[in-house]
Amino acid sequence: MVIPDMIQNLRHNTETKVVTIVTKQTSRFIIKYQEVMKLDLDDTGEVYIYDWFDFRAGSKNSPDIIRGDDDSPLRMILYPSKRQKVKKGIRDMVAISKIKETDSSLWDNSEMAISMKCLQLFKKYGIKGPSVGYTKKGKPRHGKIKIEHAWREIKKEVNSLYTIEELCKMKIKGNRLTNLTTNLFLTSKTFTSQE
Repeated sequence: MVIPDMIQNLRHNTETKVVTIVTKQTSRFIIKYQEVMKLDLDDTGEVYIYDWFDFRAGSKNSPDIIRGDDDSPLRMILYPSKRQKVKKGIRDMVAISKIKETDSSLWDNSEMAISMKCLQLFKKYGIKGPSVGYTKKGKPRHGKIKIEHAWREIKKEVNSLYTIEELCKMKIKGNRLTNLTTNLFLTSKTFTSQE
């Protein structure tokens, strides 16, 4: 079942077999079911950490994707900034790390440590900050890249029972909502990976 908007509230009543979903657009869906199939079996014990950074200086000279080492972050993805009152062409960044859930509270995986590791990756790949003038010999000088941590998201990695393609291929005797969900995935295969 796919809901066409971001879910703001979800209530599940197992006695009456009813799920009530409220979306951000204040639409309400009431779904009655006969059987529930849980698609996410269990978590793997690892989490994905998404650290979102605002660039203060140096985002124009950076590539779109920067691959990290074995240590976190795994990769850094730059995207056009959605902040208000920011010059056109300025980009912000998300650093994606995958670690054990028990290690998420260690200092090595804190916002400050990830910020420092990102700056080290910029330096390793020779990505410089904005131009700040010239040396006496006429070579351009570059300032440091400046990033500021905005927020952090932590998502558990789970083992799914089926992929989306396998779910769409299943012969489900369903009602209109089931058919709409299947048709949505068959017609618009949106690719969300940044790689």
